[in-house]
Amino acid sequence: MPQRLPITLASFAWLSACAASDDGAPKSDTFDGGVTVAIDDLGAATALRQQVEANWNIPGGNGCRETIVLRATVAADGTVQHIAPVGALPAGKSCRTLAETAFRALEASSPLNFPPDNQPPTVDFSFRLPDWVD
Repeated sequence: MPQRLPITLASFAWLSACAASDDGAPKSDTFDGGVTVAIDDLGAATALRQQVEANWNIPGGNGCRETIVLRATVAADGTVQHIAPVGALPAGKSCRTLAETAFRALEASSPLNFPPDNQPPTVDFSFRLPDWVD
């Protein structure tokens, strides 16, 4: 029983750190890394972030601290039709691995769940390794 207290306290500290954001992004749509969705509807952005993060196999042991931005072209039914990087992808094997996992997460998340009457034709997703990934 005494061993559970440190685990509980560590979990609480981690959750508190995840909720805190000082980069100016909406607090309910980001944490210390992960996926950020660039659409105006914050509720829809949060739901899409959660959907894509659930499919993102975060590469542990990855040293890439760059942000990978991918643009998804989306059909009327939410199906992802095309994924392309926005700008140049960062160089290096670690960042290439991060980009590959981000592409796979978007593909696996298709169709994207948009609220009715609020689906843009393209959506930008930013992927950044959480600070807790070593």
